[in-house]
Amino acid sequence: MKERVSKRYRHPELDTKLNKQRLNQEARCMAKCLKTSISCPGIYLVDSKTFRIYMEHVAGVTVKQLVWSVVKSVKSQLNEVDFASPVLVELATSIGLLISKLHCIRMIHGDLTTSNLMVRRRVGSVGIVGSGAAAQSANPVLGSYEEVGQEVVDAVMNAYGDPSISKDSCGYGYGYGLEVVLIDFGLGKMQASVEDMAVDLYVLERAFTSTHPGCEVFLSNILYGYEQSVPLSVPAATDVEGRVEERKKDRANPNKTGSVAAHAKLIKEVVDKLEVVRMRGRKRDMVG
Repeated sequence: MKERVSKRYRHPELDTKLNKQRLNQEARCMAKCLKTSISCPGIYLVDSKTFRIYMEHVAGVTVKQLVWSVVKSVKSQLNEVDFASPVLVELATSIGLLISKLHCIRMIHGDLTTSNLMVRRRVGSVGIVGSGAAAQSANPVLGSYEEVGQEVVDAVMNAYGDPSISKDSCGYGYGYGLEVVLIDFGLGKMQASVEDMAVDLYVLERAFTSTHPGCEVFLSNILYGYEQSVPLSVPAATDVEGRVEERKKDRANPNKTGSVAAHAKLIKEVVDKLEVVRMRGRKRDMVG
């Protein structure tokens, strides 16, 4: 459950109006994500009187906690973290894929930090986290948050130390039976511009570099997953002829919302704009 708390420094009428607007905006963003198969908590109830959203409990661990756990464990043994480890590369590309899918529906998260990205066991996975007590994590009632979170950390650490572990057959971004979930859409925005999306990515970059120094490889893999996700962001037709017809329609109208061509164009524009946003950020840091 998430509750918007009243701010005493605001006028009561303004406070009520702002809380209601932001509550509805957050609920709409989450509903649109759920409708387009973007991983986020399910919504049970939106109470506009108490400004509360009752939502699904995400049984897992934040990316911040996960990366810190990996860094702490590895540094105590090797004094160096290999962010090019297959499981961390898979995690980073999954994050990039998720953000790309969000941007392709013209929405931004607004507060992409390592605390607002969670990793949980994907329900029905047959990978490294599918045995023993991990089966209970599909039902949060059967295990505490700490237990479920530790399962995810242990699974990642096992794969980190043994790159020979085979992936399951679920495809790009989900090979280790883990799923990345977006939470807290309090600053979410629909009908976002390319500038908004580039800033969204820049906020994530700054969050990573300030919280996890030395993770440049991880960030580059997030951007790689973001750029390479275009063919996966649009559901393909089930038959070959259908896919051919779909591509013909895309070529005839490349700006059509939802087309592969439109998504590819959007992703390229966002990546190009990201460099401009980075330069603005660097100049601001230099000036102070």
